[in-house]
Amino acid sequence: MSALLWYKRLVTDLFRGNTSNAGSVISKSESPEKIAIIDLSGETPREVSYQQLDELSDAVARALSNMNFEPQTPIAIIAHNSSDYIATYFGIMRAGMVAVLINHKLPVEHIKKLLKKNNVPFLFCDSLVRKNNFSEFNSVCFEQGFKAWVDRGKFSAFKPSKKDPAFLIFTSGSTSGEPKRVTVTHHQHIWLIKSRLPEKSTLARWIRSGEFRQILAAPLFHMGGLTNAETVLAGKGQMVLLPYFNATTFAKAIETYKPTSLKAVPPMLAMLLSNEELVSHTDMSSIIDIRLGGAPLSPALLSKIKQHFPRAKKVFNAYGSTELGAGLFQHWHPENKPVPELSVGYPRTGIEYRIVDGILHVKTPGLENFYNTNDLFYVDENGFYFCNGRADDMFISGGENIYPAEIETVLERHPDVESAVVIALDDEVKGSKPYAFVTLKQNINFDESKLKNFVLQNSPSYHLPRKIWQLQEIPLTLAFKIDRRALKFMAQELLNKI
Repeated sequence: MSALLWYKRLVTDLFRGNTSNAGSVISKSESPEKIAIIDLSGETPREVSYQQLDELSDAVARALSNMNFEPQTPIAIIAHNSSDYIATYFGIMRAGMVAVLINHKLPVEHIKKLLKKNNVPFLFCDSLVRKNNFSEFNSVCFEQGFKAWVDRGKFSAFKPSKKDPAFLIFTSGSTSGEPKRVTVTHHQHIWLIKSRLPEKSTLARWIRSGEFRQILAAPLFHMGGLTNAETVLAGKGQMVLLPYFNATTFAKAIETYKPTSLKAVPPMLAMLLSNEELVSHTDMSSIIDIRLGGAPLSPALLSKIKQHFPRAKKVFNAYGSTELGAGLFQHWHPENKPVPELSVGYPRTGIEYRIVDGILHVKTPGLENFYNTNDLFYVDENGFYFCNGRADDMFISGGENIYPAEIETVLERHPDVESAVVIALDDEVKGSKPYAFVTLKQNINFDESKLKNFVLQNSPSYHLPRKIWQLQEIPLTLAFKIDRRALKFMAQELLNKI
C-alpha cells in the first residue's frame, strides 16, 4: 500500500462515524488480527490484537451501560499499566461516562478523598491497589472478577457534544504539592490525537514502515504516557507495555522484544543509564527512535543517550502539559531545516503560540482562550522553540535573574557529576540564593570546593551555589519529575544543622 493511501485510510477510519467519541480512536482499518499490545503486566507476557482490544472496550462499555449510570458519570481507574487498563479507559468513554484517571501511588487516604470529591460511584483497580482496602467503594479488580463482569458484544459508542467531557486527569502537583483536576473533552482530545499523525510527521512515517514497535513504561494516569499510547494505537502501531518503570525490567524488555522506538520521561533514562553494569550487559541496539517528554532534557543526559543508543537517528524532545495534552510541537520543519538539539520543535498547524514576558501561552482548537503554561520559552531564527524550565523555578538573587537550568548545565559538564539540581532558598539580603544537589559518577569522591571552582570558572559569580550537597539519587515525584519541593525542604534542614 502506498504511503498516501495508508494515510487517507487512517484519517478516514479514525474520524468517521462514532469517532467523535475519544474512546473510539483505535484503528480498525486493516488487519484486525495484528498485535496491538505486548502486555507485560502479568506473570506471563500476553499478546493482545487490535480486534481483542476493540471487543474488550465494547464489553466494558456494555457492562457499564447495564448498571444504568447517567451520562457523564465519573468512573475511576486506579491501577498499573495494562491492556485491560487501556480497554477500560476506552470503554468508559464509549459508554458516555467520564474516565477518572487517578495516580495509584498516592497515599490511600488521598485517593479516597479524590474519589469522594469527584463523586465516583464505581472504580476499576488491580490487585496491587485493592490490597489497600477500597471496600467502601463499588469496584471490580482486573485480576479478580473483571472477565466475568464484562458483557461481550457489539456496542454503539455514545455520541458526545463538542463540550462533553471524556476524562479527568490530575497534574503531578510538582509546584504546589496539590494535584489539580483537569477536564478534557472528547473534541479536544480527538483533535490532539489527529494532530500527532499528520502525513509528514516522523511518527506517521515510522508507523507506515511496518517496523514501529514502541516500549512504554510511563504511567497511563499521566497525560504523556496516555496520549502516546493512544497515538500508537490510532496509527496501528505496536506497543510493548510495562506495568511501571524499573530500570532492569525496562532494559531486559528492550533486549527481549527488540522495540524500535522508546518513549520515556528523561529521569527514567537517567536512572537507566546511570546503571553502568546493567547497560553494558544488555543489548538495546534495536532502539532507533527515542521520544522524551514530561520533564526537561539536559545536555548531559542527551550526550549519554547518544552514547548508549548510537543507532537512534534522533532524540525527540517533546513538550506538552496536562491541560493541553502532549506533543504540542512537531519535529520537522516545512523547509526541511534540521531540528536543533534540545528544541521542543516547530509550531503545529492549528495551534496558536505567543510568548508573553518570556512565558509561553498556547491556544489549541479545543480551547476558547490562550492557556498560560507558566514555562519559560524562546524561539530561534528558524522558528524552533526551546523551553528554559518553569517560570516558578526562576528566582532573583541580588537583582539578578537566575535560571536553575543554566547552573545545572554547567555542573553536569564537570566530569565527576552525573546529574545536578539547583534550588533557591530565601535570603534576607539577596532575596534568594542558589543551592545545589548533585549525584556523582561511580567511584568518584565528592569534593564540594572543586565543583564550586568549576562553576566560578564557567559562570558569572552570582551563579555560584552557596552549598553543594551530594545525593545517591535525585528524588522524583510520582510522575517521575524532579521533586524540587522535597529538595528545598531537605536543603533547609541541612542548613539548620550547620
